[in-house]
Amino acid sequence: MTEPVLHTFRSSAELAAALANKTAECLRAGLDDTGRASLVVSGGRTPLQFFAQLAQSVLDWSGVNVFLADERWVPTDSERSNAALVKQHLLRGRAKKAAFSPLYSDQRTPYEAAGSLNLQLANAPRSFDAVILGMGGDGHTASLFPDAPEIGSALRADAAAAMVLTPASQPELRLSLTPNVLANTRFLALHIEGSEKREVFNKALEVGAAEEMPVRAIMRNDIQHTQVYWCP
Repeated sequence: MTEPVLHTFRSSAELAAALANKTAECLRAGLDDTGRASLVVSGGRTPLQFFAQLAQSVLDWSGVNVFLADERWVPTDSERSNAALVKQHLLRGRAKKAAFSPLYSDQRTPYEAAGSLNLQLANAPRSFDAVILGMGGDGHTASLFPDAPEIGSALRADAAAAMVLTPASQPELRLSLTPNVLANTRFLALHIEGSEKREVFNKALEVGAAEEMPVRAIMRNDIQHTQVYWCP
């Protein structure tokens, strides 16, 4: 089991700059290796400064594929859509040239979309070049919520790359990548800010079931050290 590595910063701006620089470095490495690079990001308010910084990074964005770690099953013009947030805050400036693959489709059910993702990601030697995740106060990451009936299956070592989850605490169905595929990356980061999130992170480090705090499945993965970027 790998151990997470904590990086502490004085401010959100300092954290965003450091995380953007590291992410851009990994994307350049992917471009150098194969001519393409892949980035996975999450929604929410926390990554907005990071998105703004990353969008100005100098690299061949036309060779970058941007994916979501998860999505609410809502149209992409919904204010609750992660796709809408990424389009507005990341896919701008230099990053406007990147290819973007939203998870939602009005031509499919979430279950059909999950099946398509599983075919796409099957047997990839390395799924992504950079994966940047967040964490909720209940210890969820992506849409891996502790109150989802499917959480046990999603955290299994043989779980599919993408799954539909139905957490009781959330108003919509969720489509989420699972720890198996999220950890299969060149760079795996957990971006958290504030004292409350630090307390949640400290609790996640304690002995306990991953089903109770699904972020533990990311932090305890056997593939890649999780780099935790935190500021007060």
